[in-house]
Amino acid sequence: MPRAGDATRRSILDAAEKLFAERGPGAVSLNEVNSAARQRNTAAVHYHFKNRDGLLAAVLERHREEIDARRGALLDGLELSGDAELDALARVLVLPLAEKLENRSGRCYLRIQSTLLPQAGRPHPATSRLVAGFGKKLEAVLPPDIAEARGRLLPLLVFPALAERAQLEERQRSARAQRTLFVENLIDAIVAILSAPVSERTAQCTVTSTSPPGKRLRRRPPRRRPR
Repeated sequence: MPRAGDATRRSILDAAEKLFAERGPGAVSLNEVNSAARQRNTAAVHYHFKNRDGLLAAVLERHREEIDARRGALLDGLELSGDAELDALARVLVLPLAEKLENRSGRCYLRIQSTLLPQAGRPHPATSRLVAGFGKKLEAVLPPDIAEARGRLLPLLVFPALAERAQLEERQRSARAQRTLFVENLIDAIVAILSAPVSERTAQCTVTSTSPPGKRLRRRPPRRRPR
């Protein structure tokens, strides 16, 4: 049987999740969360989460653990099948996040996460495996700095796109019928960006930025004549 404290904690998380998604974590006070959760005890949020950072971390963690578990299962499947192509890795990245579109809590999470970029959360095992897989795949065909830069583009592309989709599906239930098209197109876009050929201009920038600086001529101080 769930304890009263667990129910209180859950109601606070639900209220915070909704407010953070609508207005952004920085624009919501703990008093507002406490009121939205219908807590008579004004110290309830402080008691369970200490401060806003603790509350935000708890809101995100309730989703991130599930996402990471799903990614772990997908990665295990790829290892068994021997499929480590970019398309397969992109699916492991996107599908667990896209599944959050199924309910309001998940849609709130996607909207919150998009406002926090490029902040990084606590690393999770499967997500770390996925990042390593992307890095290994990209570094095999791209210069290291280009591979790293493209890898950093992933969250900047994925989370805003999913957050916008979450808002659309909140407003228009009919849009959910086209979710599969959205997801597949997003995966295609990720693969296209990661696998795009390096242009001559970009390659030249890479050469320039990685070349060792030329030897600087040092002016010798003048010799002092003996007196």
